[in-house]
Amino acid sequence: AVGATLIVAAATFAARPLIPLDGPAYTSVFQGVIRWNSFVFVPVIQSVYGSEGTAMAAVAIAFIIPVTNITCVAVLAKWGSLRREPSALGLARSMIANPILLACLIGLALNLLRVPLIPGLSDAMDLLGAAALPLGLIVAGAGLSFAEVKRRQGTIAAVTLVKLGVMPPLMWFIAWALGGDSLAQGIALICGAAPGSAASYILARQMGGDAPLIAGVIALTTVGSAVVIPVLLALFHFA
Repeated sequence: AVGATLIVAAATFAARPLIPLDGPAYTSVFQGVIRWNSFVFVPVIQSVYGSEGTAMAAVAIAFIIPVTNITCVAVLAKWGSLRREPSALGLARSMIANPILLACLIGLALNLLRVPLIPGLSDAMDLLGAAALPLGLIVAGAGLSFAEVKRRQGTIAAVTLVKLGVMPPLMWFIAWALGGDSLAQGIALICGAAPGSAASYILARQMGGDAPLIAGVIALTTVGSAVVIPVLLALFHFA
């Protein structure tokens, strides 16, 4: 997952001079092709591969979230409408203010220190987690402009094609090439076909990205992944 994300991120970065969009729009293209919604990804893994698959997916998420957040923050700092040269100190401040990355680091620290959860806290966290996906989609949906979607349908379709058409086979191929078993390959396939992250919209609003564009990408990839994931799994397991 990390390898495929870095490959696509590097290709998108290298293609910047060829992409006829302004800086904020480019940041939304960048976020759209490399970020994915783990709140959709994990339940699908759980239903298809059970607890073993969920454990492997959690490892992938722990590695991929810092990578995607750091790269996206750097790109937004460089090309967002609040443009500023991404210094090490500036990136560090942005990372500290990033709640997703902070949550991962806190969770990792608690896990490494083997700190037990307070009784009842796990259930409360489960309830909050269950609300995260619909709330994120509501926020992105509130920023969705159908006029903007129609005006920029070509860009949104191109980003969706890369996200749902290029990332899944690329992630599967890397898992296969590295000798991953069928479980690892299946998880990589689902990971690649996960829709765009609703957090991309929030980050775009915070750092001067093109929020309406990324909202359109999130909407189309969310609808598209509902079709693509079952098709890919059927091809993978029955081919």
